[in-house]
Amino acid sequence: MPRKTDLIVIGSQATLDHFAVMPSLPGVGGIAFSPGLTLSLKKEHFGGCSLNISLAAAKLGAKVSVFCTAGNDFYSSGYQAHLNRFNVDSDSILILDDKSCPHCYSLYDSKGDGLFFMDAVDVSHSYDITVPEESLSKAKQILVVGGSDTSPLAASCLQVAKRASELRIPVTLAVIGKAYEVSAEFVRLADTVFCNRFEAEQMCENFGLKDFESLINLGPRTFFITMGMSGSLVISKGKTFSISVVHVPTVVDPTGAGDAFAGATLTALINGYSPEASAKVGSVVSSFVVEKNGCQTNLPSWKTMLQRYQSFFGSIH
Repeated sequence: MPRKTDLIVIGSQATLDHFAVMPSLPGVGGIAFSPGLTLSLKKEHFGGCSLNISLAAAKLGAKVSVFCTAGNDFYSSGYQAHLNRFNVDSDSILILDDKSCPHCYSLYDSKGDGLFFMDAVDVSHSYDITVPEESLSKAKQILVVGGSDTSPLAASCLQVAKRASELRIPVTLAVIGKAYEVSAEFVRLADTVFCNRFEAEQMCENFGLKDFESLINLGPRTFFITMGMSGSLVISKGKTFSISVVHVPTVVDPTGAGDAFAGATLTALINGYSPEASAKVGSVVSSFVVEKNGCQTNLPSWKTMLQRYQSFFGSIH
């Protein structure tokens, strides 16, 4: 019998990530010397937007079920055991027997600027993932990761979003990939949208909008836009809040901060907190992620998050 679920996450894929911090990044045709580069890049970290978001929510206490794709090394890499350890329901992840998990390589300099490389992902083939009606009806929130009509899981994601809307279950869209390809239908079905500044700019261009505040005219009630070191924006009808970044002494790896923000903010929303307070929770959780290599390495519990929240923002309400 399907368990009651706070959050169903659908879309994207499991990846294996590799990180290295270098003294500097080379220009085109240049070379940069970095002691220990090979050793750093050999280490694998668990990643993928859907799973990063799922882990961030689960560590804060949410009951999460994830529906995405993974390669044939999903089990041997220890990824499934990792998800089980944090009570993320991964039973419905579609294993692609003829493919391994894509590897992502991120190279940063001391300022946090980066170069990113990823195995090619075949978008010419679509995959069908079904969320059973009984599971869907027990969820408090549906999160679609992606939003492009060209993604391999686009048809499945759209079907789930439409059915959730019919069941009056809130739908959230976390934009990834080519934001200028985001489907108007995905946006129309969403109550809430997460994106970064660059994705928001592309969406404004795509839909002929003059500024970020105009995005709300597309239908969703709230947009959360991460702005890097400038924090984040919370945009709703007639209201825009600016949420400051939570500064930490050392930023080791900013990869995954946006995913952590989305997972944490959405968990707080599910728990009944206001959009402004929820975005502050997202900002706090992001500050933990950047302190260590890996998108899922340093995710806090609700109790640990709350201690830093209170020291930075005061009491949560």
